[in-house]
Amino acid sequence: MIKVYCVFVFVMLTSLMLLGEVDTNKVFFNSKINNKFNIGDSRYSSFSISKSTVSSRYYPAFGVSIPLMRINVLNHNVDFIINALNYNDMKMGIGGFTLYTTEYHVNGNLQISITNNLAISLGKGHTSHHLLDDAIIEEKMTPNNFVKDFYNAYLIYYNQKYKSSIYGGYSYIFHYLVDKNIGAKGNLILGFNINYLSKKHYDLYLASDLKFKEEHDFKSSVNIQTGIAINKKIRFAVNYYNGYSENGQYFGKYINEFFFGTYIDAF
Repeated sequence: MIKVYCVFVFVMLTSLMLLGEVDTNKVFFNSKINNKFNIGDSRYSSFSISKSTVSSRYYPAFGVSIPLMRINVLNHNVDFIINALNYNDMKMGIGGFTLYTTEYHVNGNLQISITNNLAISLGKGHTSHHLLDDAIIEEKMTPNNFVKDFYNAYLIYYNQKYKSSIYGGYSYIFHYLVDKNIGAKGNLILGFNINYLSKKHYDLYLASDLKFKEEHDFKSSVNIQTGIAINKKIRFAVNYYNGYSENGQYFGKYINEFFFGTYIDAF
């Protein structure tokens, strides 16, 4: 089905190009593409290091959100965005750092502008979470075979004047393994990103991402982040997370913690 869809999109875009309905200027790596609407998500793709305020756990992440391509179809911008993230959980002890878990996330999104302020985003993604040897030996943890394959759909409202966004969406997990297949699940998602003070070289912002997960009886999990963004490239922020862990190796664990961190948005 996905192959048929890709062929259909390719044929449609090629036909529109031949008819002169597609603007191919500034197609690749267009810096005007807005791909940062959900920075309040605790698994937003960026280079980052964060730390729990109540333990010696650190969370280094290596991620990018690449605005791969923009084309204009019938006066509507169509943006292709690739997100990739490696998110890690490590503990600092007397002998140094011990790496416990690692997560891999990748997804591709098609963002279509409806108006100057309104867009829809459609995507497909994959994630897998892994327990490492030190966690098995030191913490006596049992690894989960944790894998998710999913489709995402968002409706996004951008306020260009205040550099802010509000979004709502749905994630349909069609392949979900937690040791065994637990069946298809759905997540309702709401969030916002508001710059409440903007200057030439920095912005003070507040962002939040709220999920209602079917695998946890639609109980809420929320991440709230506030901080300063410098030149739209680096953020220093404090996070508050309340809800079930996003880490599949701690599936079902409830978290209520503050974290502080540094985030570098490479693209």
